[in-house]
Amino acid sequence: MKYVMIIAVMMIGMITFAQKIKPEFVQLKDGIITATYFHENGKVAQTGSFVNNKRDGEWTSYNNKGTKTATALFDSGKKVGKWLIRNGDVLTEVDYQNNQIASVITKTDKNPVVNN
Repeated sequence: MKYVMIIAVMMIGMITFAQKIKPEFVQLKDGIITATYFHENGKVAQTGSFVNNKRDGEWTSYNNKGTKTATALFDSGKKVGKWLIRNGDVLTEVDYQNNQIASVITKTDKNPVVNN
């Protein structure tokens, strides 16, 4: 249940509350609409695509410093596949099947690798 709340807050909070910078939408030739939502400081909050007005494909979320915090997969608006959510040194993998949580695995990395 805790993980459902994390996902809900992440997805709703980033795109619906007090958005002062308007999101950008780009209509592609094949009917796909790419979307970019922003934090108040101008950094990208979330990117993804819509097909037939439903989320489709990979969506990526970022914190207000620009660090990737989550990746999620959608198929015609339904949650599918493995979602990855990072909160500090905690990585949560949520596996969706039939638009429902099938499993949740949480890993803690006490010694994260630094990439330059």
